[in-house]
Amino acid sequence: MADQATGSNPALFQNPLYLHLSDGPGSLTVQEKLSGTVLHSTTDPNMAELWDTCNNMVICWILGSVSESIARSVMFVDTASEMWMQLEKRFALSDGS
Repeated sequence: MADQATGSNPALFQNPLYLHLSDGPGSLTVQEKLSGTVLHSTTDPNMAELWDTCNNMVICWILGSVSESIARSVMFVDTASEMWMQLEKRFALSDGS
């Protein structure tokens, strides 16, 4: 994945799945907003690894934003999307508003 000559891959920094070393569960400011357009790659293992890293980061953000009892009820899902859908289903307003 890294360029052998320079030790880095400039294209990687432009990838929407790139996470800088300073990105972590405590940093909620991101330029690339989640839109659902970047899917898990089944053909490129490097992209799949980047996707998994970002997915795990979003899961950490979600788990860090809810109470312990809520976190326990959703912490065993595989993707942040599944976690979000479970939370949405659980807390959606039933009066249609």
